[in-house]
Amino acid sequence: MKLDLTGTWRMTKRGENQNIPCRIPGTMYSALLHEKLIPHPFYKDNAKLLKKLSYNDYDFTYDFQVTQELLDHDYIVLNCEGIDTIGTIVVNNQIIGNVENMHRTYRFDLKNFLIVGKNTITIKIDSPVLYAERKQKEFFLWGLSDEMVMNGHAHIRKAHSMFGWDWGPQLPDMGIWRPIYIEAYDDSRIKEVYITQVHHEKMVDISIETTFLNTPKSSREMQLETIISLSDEVICEEKRFVENESTNVRLTIHNPRLWWPNEYGEQPLYTVTQKLRHSSGKIFDELTKKIGLREINVVTPLNASNQADFYFVVNGRPLFAKGANYIPEDSLLGERKKETMENIILSCVDAHYNMLRVWGGGYYPDDAFFDLCDQYGILVWQDFMFACTVYRYDGKFRQTITEEVKDNIRRIRHHASLALWCGNNEMEAVLTQWTSPETSENYYQWVQDYHSIFYNLFPDLVNEYDPNTTYWPCSPSSGVALHNPDNAKSGDLHNWKVWHGLAPFSEYQKESQFVSEFGLLSLPNLPTIKKYTSEDQRYFRSSDIDFHIKADGGINKSMNYLLDEFRNPSNFENLVDVLQYTQGFGMKIGIDYWRSHPDSCHGALYWQVNDCWPGSSWSTIDYYGYKKASHYFIKRAFQPLAITQIADLSEEFKVTVINETSKEIHGKLTTTVSTIKNDQSENFLFDCVVKPYTTVSVEVNLDTLLKQYSKCQLAVFSEFEPLIGNQVSSDVTFLSPHRLIDLEKPCFTLDIEESDENYSICIEADSLCKYVKLTLNERSDCFDDNYFDLPIGKQKKIGLSKVHSQLMGIETKEQLLNALSVSSLVDTY
Repeated sequence: MKLDLTGTWRMTKRGENQNIPCRIPGTMYSALLHEKLIPHPFYKDNAKLLKKLSYNDYDFTYDFQVTQELLDHDYIVLNCEGIDTIGTIVVNNQIIGNVENMHRTYRFDLKNFLIVGKNTITIKIDSPVLYAERKQKEFFLWGLSDEMVMNGHAHIRKAHSMFGWDWGPQLPDMGIWRPIYIEAYDDSRIKEVYITQVHHEKMVDISIETTFLNTPKSSREMQLETIISLSDEVICEEKRFVENESTNVRLTIHNPRLWWPNEYGEQPLYTVTQKLRHSSGKIFDELTKKIGLREINVVTPLNASNQADFYFVVNGRPLFAKGANYIPEDSLLGERKKETMENIILSCVDAHYNMLRVWGGGYYPDDAFFDLCDQYGILVWQDFMFACTVYRYDGKFRQTITEEVKDNIRRIRHHASLALWCGNNEMEAVLTQWTSPETSENYYQWVQDYHSIFYNLFPDLVNEYDPNTTYWPCSPSSGVALHNPDNAKSGDLHNWKVWHGLAPFSEYQKESQFVSEFGLLSLPNLPTIKKYTSEDQRYFRSSDIDFHIKADGGINKSMNYLLDEFRNPSNFENLVDVLQYTQGFGMKIGIDYWRSHPDSCHGALYWQVNDCWPGSSWSTIDYYGYKKASHYFIKRAFQPLAITQIADLSEEFKVTVINETSKEIHGKLTTTVSTIKNDQSENFLFDCVVKPYTTVSVEVNLDTLLKQYSKCQLAVFSEFEPLIGNQVSSDVTFLSPHRLIDLEKPCFTLDIEESDENYSICIEADSLCKYVKLTLNERSDCFDDNYFDLPIGKQKKIGLSKVHSQLMGIETKEQLLNALSVSSLVDTY
């Protein structure tokens, strides 16, 4: 029997009498916002003023009815799946327990605390800021600057980014952020299930280890029914009596349908159902989990040079990881929406990603996140929630992080998408590069505690509760504890020489084994900027714009890159676009190089795919779900069949065809070197056979035209056309920075084709165009491609779903043609 306690609670600031309605799951800021008691924290600089509310204590109260039927059960348990963070739980004026970790699930015995009729629960939540500050005075822990992240956040098991980060505000919220409910039951219950797989040729052995609460008194009293099905068809099943506190069911699936990452194959999900049935026929408990049949290995051995390999293998197939880092979807926990999460993941799938890394400074994602990744084939690199600081490994902290890790391993481990457990984010860089013994007298204690947590406790817990998933201690890590975590040839790498270090984009064109962070900051799309600024503040370096830039160096670093590559934009709207072009252009340089060298590089996960509030950041999809121009650059760079064009330091020009499909592809590669005005050109033709999951490279000699023209007068266009199929891949490359290229203003020719569900916009131009931008009612992110290159004589077809067009008031292709605007890079000057 379950009694749901979600609904409208009463929130009060401790010491005051005003009751404020609060939707649960929900939080303090959301309650005040919905009741219009505060302005929106994301508008202008409101977050600066509203931060002070996090210094208050708040009580959350709810009245609920209890029946005699519920009280008659042998066991009555309060389940709290997420309380943020430091709190005391009171039921009918009696304290039943305390909470101190937002990442944990807490369970409390209520058997002797409830009465028939009206009952009252109050969760008293203390200020997380005052708690952190008090603990910091007791024992100093190094952290990021107070201007970026509030003091002492490492002492509290709460999403660190809520205290601020270089892409988010300082709004340490508090509340009941996940479901809360009462369970009442008798006799046995299913406590947990651990499902493992052993793969053989044409069959998979499934082992289901089930642990029970309260073993039945009689060996014939309770029966466990196990069914594995696919698309409602029963594949195999078993029934057995429950005689001990745990049992292991072994079943075999013949001719299995394997689960694959996005674009490597399909994602069939088998349903595992277990029912605990009493001898009377009554079902006492039932549990269902979705699983994918797959083998995932992360190859990380040290070689003779003490360097670690690092790459993923799925079902025996080595994988080039394509994707991004995923941060919390909202700074206000109460405002999280499944639709936002689904939009991000579907955008990733459409852009050819196969992996997301859940960054360790936020919170463990909801179940729905993993369900979506299972469904669409997105592998999940899951950090434990530790990042960019140091921790004190005393008894109380050890206990709570142990339970936290156990809770989340048990919750997540069955998901097909789970590929890796990672101990933390950047803590090895903290201890070897950002701090030193001179930093604090506590330095050696920090190092000792680091080893205790990430090289002893966590690997032991993963080995005990999920031994089939690889554990990696830190990102980045060389594979050797606290030794050169920035080693590009060992383990994984965060390449922040570009942007943070102001290194040129050519820094990306170096051997890197697995790049798990890299990126460039840009402004969000103009419709988003309009939501958080007043009209008089929409200009470069306005106070509203600057307040929503939290990164060290602000927008100035990105402007350095923009002005190094592009001309100065003519107005603020164009500045928004060209900053995003700079972001996409730079990241594409890295992705193209790394994908062109699959023998030495095995993954590129950029920073970051999403935002937690509307502001300037490294994201490619902004807070309101608008795709930046850089999203389209990444989408083209991640195509399974792609072309890269790279002029290396020796002046050789290399064209590479990448085939990341399961089929051998025969086709023609055409490379055309021409003047910008196309008044002279030279063609190179190659017949290519590209085997599955390989690349083919050719070198193109540019000497003929380079003897007649300067680099800024030339462009190189390559196109690979398969002999079978219509998946044509192309790329346009300049030999000089864009700012030196004299592009002509084009005339565009548009035609629109229509089907039942889509429009196809056919576009041509009479001169070479870079970054052609289609806009429909101020939206440029509704098309299947945008911000693309368009050579003379080439036609590009762009798709637009009628679902999207109708949302913007477009009902006919005539209306679409009239509402559509087209521009390109030359229009930003």
